[in-house]
Amino acid sequence: MPIEFQDVLKINIVLVGMHLLNEQHQRSAFATAVGEEVEPEPIFSGPIFPLPLPGVEAGLAMQLRKDRIRIDSLPSRTVIEQEYPTHDSLERLTEVAAHAIGLTDLGDQTMTAFGLNIEQVYRHPGEKPTEMYLAEKLFPHQQLFFKELVLTAGAGRFTYEGDDNKWNFVVEPRANDATNRKVFMSLNLHRDQQQVPNREEILDLFQQVWNRSRELATRLDGGA
Repeated sequence: MPIEFQDVLKINIVLVGMHLLNEQHQRSAFATAVGEEVEPEPIFSGPIFPLPLPGVEAGLAMQLRKDRIRIDSLPSRTVIEQEYPTHDSLERLTEVAAHAIGLTDLGDQTMTAFGLNIEQVYRHPGEKPTEMYLAEKLFPHQQLFFKELVLTAGAGRFTYEGDDNKWNFVVEPRANDATNRKVFMSLNLHRDQQQVPNREEILDLFQQVWNRSRELATRLDGGA
């Protein structure tokens, strides 16, 4: 019985060193380009009460509510994120990201790195509790480590590196899951580079992150 992919909670791209749509005329042009109302509101990178801590940045969050897309733009970074995406909606998310980049006067801004993140939930087969399922899949050779004990719980964080990419995975039981059959998985793709990715590259990377996360879940379960 295969695993059952359920909700993709969110997917995003983080551009480190980029402050996108930081001028009103840029935001107006962006709203026209995406064909949707854009609702800006102030955000801060840390607590501001009773007083802002040193290093706290002020920026804007811009929401495209119909698409469940939010752009958090701060002086040090911009995050472009969609909640509950589908594979088909990745093209719209990419379009929004490309407009946000293309309509910003980058001037002397220099991107130092970027990353993509995805969070999803899937249901594992069988009747075992999730923590036991993960323990057996992640640590199969530890079953007999203590002869008098039984391995009953596990979670994992691991990293793959190559071709200037760093892939960071987390798998753990889904919090507050009454069925105790759901797995939470997050995947981060990190790349150190100064060249801002273009539209085609962004879409390709979103699709890679989507597919890699599902491939890992399938292989972890013992599938092909």
